[in-house]
Amino acid sequence: MDKRYLIKYRIYCVYALFRRIFNRFFAVSNNGVHGAIHRVAVLYSIPLESPRLNTWNDGFVQAVNLLKSKFDITMINIESKVHIKEEYLNSFDFLLVKSNWNWGPDLLLRQKFPHLKVRKGLAIAGVSLPPLCHRQMLYYDVLWYETKWYKPVISHHPNIYHAFGVNKAALEIVNCEKDFDYISIGAFLPHKRMEKIAALKGKVLVVGERYGNAYSDKIYHSLSSQPNCTVLPFVKYEKLGEYICRARTMYIPATVNGGGERAILEARALGLDIKVEPDNPKLRELISCELWDEYYYKEQLLNGMLSIR
Repeated sequence: MDKRYLIKYRIYCVYALFRRIFNRFFAVSNNGVHGAIHRVAVLYSIPLESPRLNTWNDGFVQAVNLLKSKFDITMINIESKVHIKEEYLNSFDFLLVKSNWNWGPDLLLRQKFPHLKVRKGLAIAGVSLPPLCHRQMLYYDVLWYETKWYKPVISHHPNIYHAFGVNKAALEIVNCEKDFDYISIGAFLPHKRMEKIAALKGKVLVVGERYGNAYSDKIYHSLSSQPNCTVLPFVKYEKLGEYICRARTMYIPATVNGGGERAILEARALGLDIKVEPDNPKLRELISCELWDEYYYKEQLLNGMLSIR
């Protein structure tokens, strides 16, 4: 799957380059709504049964909390039972959408509310490729991306900003024994490639969510049966730092589609070495990039929002 993705990624990069050239001569405008921003809605998706529902406290959440000093912010989980209406969404001055392309909040808005008048921005959570239709990209007045590696595929949008970081306020270096050689964090899903952990030498701590499918159960039981592996279920964010500090190296074996960005920055903030797979240029970038925090995240979100006033 990732080979196909990387081929498409390269095609999108070339397409975006030609689209940027085209836009210089035939610019397509967005909805043109202007004015001060006071009321902001943050749209996101967390299943109601997920343990993350009441413990979500990463860099994005903390950045949004910092923005509350400037805006009246309403959090909207699209998984809740509340029926979302167009009139309600248009009552805000800005919609900050936390979503991957063609997933959850993004799909809901572009499919159900194609003619919203409110200004909108997509904080891209992942590396899904954007719509080829340029007008679909311009549904959002601003786009935020997490890594420089991903930036080329959206470079033909007229308003893009980098925005990423960890919640350093919730990460405290704990002076404790380094009783694990490695820690790995991630769900037991194919694109996470958690099966690669079995080849590690030394003591390994695995923190991961199980999903109700055969693949997830197989990898979970396989790692649990290894004498050098300790497998823990979901860990609350405020406790995660303690477990990270007990290891020497953070290992993220994921593909480019498998996330891991935040875990790498969190581990770096707590002084760990980082190990990723050589076929993942996105994560390799994060081993040596600037260590962005919640304040940088907040400023970049703010810059993007104010750029379309």
